[in-house]
Amino acid sequence: MKKLKDFLVALIILAIIIAVFWLIHPDWLFGDKDDAGRSLEAEQAVLAENYEVEIQKIIAEYNNLVANNNLSPDRADSLKERLLNLRVPSEYRDGHVNLVLSLDSMKSYLSGQEIGDKIKGLDFLNEAKEKLNLQF
Repeated sequence: MKKLKDFLVALIILAIIIAVFWLIHPDWLFGDKDDAGRSLEAEQAVLAENYEVEIQKIIAEYNNLVANNNLSPDRADSLKERLLNLRVPSEYRDGHVNLVLSLDSMKSYLSGQEIGDKIKGLDFLNEAKEKLNLQF
C-alpha cells in the first residue's frame, strides 16, 4: 500500500510539472497548429510573390523580343530555361505550362518558318497571360 501511495504522489507531481511546463510552452505537447498553418501560408505567399515578379520580367522580355522580331531559337531556349527553373505556385501552373508551350511553338516556327507554329505560339502566349492574370 505504501508503494502505491508513493507511486500516486510521484505521478501527481509529474502531472503538475508537465501542466506547468505546458502552460509556459503550449506548443510543446501538441504543437501550435495555428503557427504552422500561418507559416505555411506565409511561405506560399512569398513563393507566389517571387513567382509574380520573375514571370513578369520573363513575359516582358518575351513580348519585347516578339514585338521587335528579335526572338531567336537560342533566346527562346534561354527564356524557356528561366521558366523551367522557377518554383511555380499551384494557382499559376496552367498559365506557366501555356507559356512554356508558347516558347516551344515559337522556337519551332523560328527553326522551320511554319506560320502555324507562330500562330500557336502567340495563342499560347495570350492564354498564358489570361490564366496568369497578372499585370503586364
